[in-house]
Amino acid sequence: THLIIASICMIDFYFIILVSVFLIQLFIIFFFFFQAEDGIRDAQESRGLGDVYKRQQRALAGHGMEDRADVSAALRDVRLVITEGEDQQPVSGLAVAQFNRANAISQLLSSTETGLSDAKALYLQTLDTESQVADLATDPLAAKVHAALCSICQAGNEFDEALEHAQKAVDIDVALADDSHHQLAMSLNALATCYAHVGQDEQSAVEYERAVEEYRVVLANPQNGDESHYASEGLSMALSNRGMVLAKLKRLEEAKSMFEESVSQRESGMGRGHESTLRTLRHLLQVYELLGDQEAADRTEAKLAGIENELAEDQQVLEAANAGHLMADRLEPKAP
Repeated sequence: THLIIASICMIDFYFIILVSVFLIQLFIIFFFFFQAEDGIRDAQESRGLGDVYKRQQRALAGHGMEDRADVSAALRDVRLVITEGEDQQPVSGLAVAQFNRANAISQLLSSTETGLSDAKALYLQTLDTESQVADLATDPLAAKVHAALCSICQAGNEFDEALEHAQKAVDIDVALADDSHHQLAMSLNALATCYAHVGQDEQSAVEYERAVEEYRVVLANPQNGDESHYASEGLSMALSNRGMVLAKLKRLEEAKSMFEESVSQRESGMGRGHESTLRTLRHLLQVYELLGDQEAADRTEAKLAGIENELAEDQQVLEAANAGHLMADRLEPKAP
C-alpha cells in the first residue's frame, strides 16, 4: 500500500513538474513579447514628439540670446515678432526665447522632478505668450510646444495629459499638412504611443497605421531630399511599433507583416547588426513562434545567431587591435 501511494505521489509530482515547465515556457514567450509595449514607450523606439521635433526643428531665434543684455529687453517685449518667411505667420520673440529656454532645461534636467516641472511650466508659458500674436490652431511653434509637452508628460508618467498634447500637435500638423507630411507622421506616431500608454490599443493601432501612411507619402516624393532619410527611419519605427500593438491584440498575421517590413527597412537603412534591427528581428521570431511557423522561426533564430556571432568576432578583433596599439605604445622607446 505504501509503495502504491508513493508511486501515485511520484506520478503526481512529475505531472506537476511538466505542467509547471510548460506554463513557465508559455509565460516567457508572452512576457518577453508583450514587454514590447515598454519598447513603444522607449525613447529610442518611439522617440516621442518632443525628441523628434527637437532634432528636426530649425532655429527660429534665441538659443540663449535672451541672456544677453542687449537683446533681453527686446525679447521680453511680446510685440517683437519673428517670421520664418513671407508665407509664414509671425511668432513672438519672447515665446521663442521661452521655448528655447524650456528645451535647455528639459535636455539638461529632465532626469529630475524639478527640471521636468520647470520645463513644463515654461512650455505652457510659451503657449500663452504665443497666443497673443498668433492663432495657435495653425501655429508651427505651438505644434512644437505641444510636442515637447507630450514628451515631458510621458517622462513624468502623466499619460492622459500627454495624450491631450499629442492630439493637439496632430490637429495643428493636419492643418499644416501641405507644408510637411513628415511632421504629421511624427505627431501621429507619438499620438499612437500615447494611446498605447493608456491602454487603448485598438486606437493606437489605427494611429500607427496613419503614421505609416504619412511616412510613405514623404518617401514617395523625390523632392524631399534629406527628409526622406529621416522618414525612412521613422517608417521602420512606426511599422515596428504597430507590430507590437497588433501582437498584443493577438492580430499576429498583421503583426508579422509589420515586423517583416520593418526588418527590411532597418537592414537597408541601419544595417544588420544595428540594435534596432536586432530588436525587431527578435519580435519577428516571437511572432513566428506564436503562429506555430517553426520553419520561419528556426530560420530567423539562425539569422540572429549569425549576426550576433559576427558582432562578437568584430568586437574581439577591435579589442585585439586596441591591445596591440597599447602594447606598441608601451614598448616604443621614449626620449630621455
